[in-house]
Amino acid sequence: MEEFNRSIMIWGSVGLLVLCSSAYVWLYVLSVRPAALERRMGEVAWKRCAAYRQVCYLLGVAILGCYGWILAYPPPFGMPHWFPWPWWWSALSAGVCAVPAVLLWWAGVRDAGGETVEPEKSRPMFRGVYRRMRHPQAVGGYAVWVLIGLGSHSPFLAVYSLLWIPVCVFVCHAEERDLILRFGSAYEEYCRKTNAFWPGRRSS
Repeated sequence: MEEFNRSIMIWGSVGLLVLCSSAYVWLYVLSVRPAALERRMGEVAWKRCAAYRQVCYLLGVAILGCYGWILAYPPPFGMPHWFPWPWWWSALSAGVCAVPAVLLWWAGVRDAGGETVEPEKSRPMFRGVYRRMRHPQAVGGYAVWVLIGLGSHSPFLAVYSLLWIPVCVFVCHAEERDLILRFGSAYEEYCRKTNAFWPGRRSS
């Protein structure tokens, strides 16, 4: 009975992690497409996208909880439960790398203003750090998820967290398609001149 209960906890944690992650990606992609949704449902699309994004923040907390749950009940996927080196090395490495990631994310939040939480139809997008990089929030935020996986000292969570890298690219691609609808040729020119995932201007 004890083994059965443990199996329920293990597979429940993995299933909930996958479910919350999938819901997060789906809703976040919807949240970055207000201009496209406006064509189908009118001005209410902007409020709808803000609601999607707020739910995503709650899902992020749930995903973090799933990480903790999996640390308590590691899944048996042919991986060791822990990395072979000391835990503090994983935590220290992740913590050091997280500093620039958090600073980059915070710069994006600061310069995007209310757009971070609620898309605004008339808000300019080319301010501050956005003059040097198109997606500072995404790069910094998703990098933190990868580093949380490493810092957990769990091979399963470290590998799982690498999935946030293609998610980042997918979300940014969806957002840029919508930004072209919002800003037109100005945003296309901005894309030609500004790197997406690394600070710096492109050469002419």
